[in-house]
Amino acid sequence: MCIAIYKPESKTITEDVLRLCYKNNPHGAGFAFADGERVHIRKGYFSFTGFMKVYERYKDMPMVIHFRYATVGRKSKANCHSFRLNEKMAIVHNGTLHQYQPMMRGESDSRHFARNILKPALDDNPDFDLNEHSAEIAPSRMIVFRSDAQAQIINERLGEWAGSVWFSNTYYRETRRQVQARRIAFSCEGLSLNKKIA
Repeated sequence: MCIAIYKPESKTITEDVLRLCYKNNPHGAGFAFADGERVHIRKGYFSFTGFMKVYERYKDMPMVIHFRYATVGRKSKANCHSFRLNEKMAIVHNGTLHQYQPMMRGESDSRHFARNILKPALDDNPDFDLNEHSAEIAPSRMIVFRSDAQAQIINERLGEWAGSVWFSNTYYRETRRQVQARRIAFSCEGLSLNKKIA
């Protein structure tokens, strides 16, 4: 499971917190920032140093940040978040969308959902509200981020606010060992659930 972050303009996330997020989710990082006209995406960072070098240039901008832990799809720049929906909108996702499995080999569920489900829905209806479908995608969390710096956080209650910054889970404040233990417990829970269903 990854971590998705919403950071309003001029708010600060310490380098230590970002480093912990990366350490707990080392399969690719990226972010999207808004300038009032467009959403700009920077992604495909497979080292913390590389991420920070670019992040430092834009750190005062309103943005969404994502650190990936690959569960579906290969570790690649294409599968790193954010995903563009149009010039004024991008999305980041935390969780696994079991009902929206990718059709292209190596594609992540998040990339598939953004490109093949959400983007066409928004093309057909610019007023499409993903919040109306929050139960469908639970327990996933998503942030739809707009060029005017507005963020629509889907399943917001499943994450937490630390001051004025929203984190999709607690991996920003847990050690790698704590996160690994949680992932193992989650995997075992999923295995026993699958056995009951089968």
